[in-house]
Amino acid sequence: MKQIKFFMLEVGLLLIFLCAKCTNSIHGDYRLHISNNSDYNIIPITNPLLVKLGQPYDTYYPDTLLSDKRHFFGIPISKGEKTGLGDIGLPWDSIYKNIMVNDTMSVFIFDAKVLDTYSWEEIRDNYMILKRYDLSLEDLQKLDFTLYYPPTEAMKEMKMYPPYEE
Repeated sequence: MKQIKFFMLEVGLLLIFLCAKCTNSIHGDYRLHISNNSDYNIIPITNPLLVKLGQPYDTYYPDTLLSDKRHFFGIPISKGEKTGLGDIGLPWDSIYKNIMVNDTMSVFIFDAKVLDTYSWEEIRDNYMILKRYDLSLEDLQKLDFTLYYPPTEAMKEMKMYPPYEE
């Protein structure tokens, strides 16, 4: 059952992040929005989308390591842009309750230039992320399903690495 839930989560989140700028579903807008308030392009990736040789790789929270192989394509978000990523037609409370392995989703924020410049081995070994958000459903609801990079003051109590700095 755990493997089925993980597979369903992986497929669902894959659709969310590969269907950038999808239209609203007939049931509502279930996209995860990312607002890039930095001076450079970023790429967000969720932990379940990191896979090893096409097989589910158990790197869901609390495991926050990066996969040993890069098997994903992120959607670049330009500086100053806000993008709604995907919409699989399921409300987030349903995803968290019925599909996710636990109550936390990790979202990694990468500098797009880092992903273009360095090998995945260097990125992984040196943990070259800009930020990692470890988010509960309540966190997403408080943010109205919009994540910000860099994090806003409204996000300061949420789990993230490196920790929030004012």
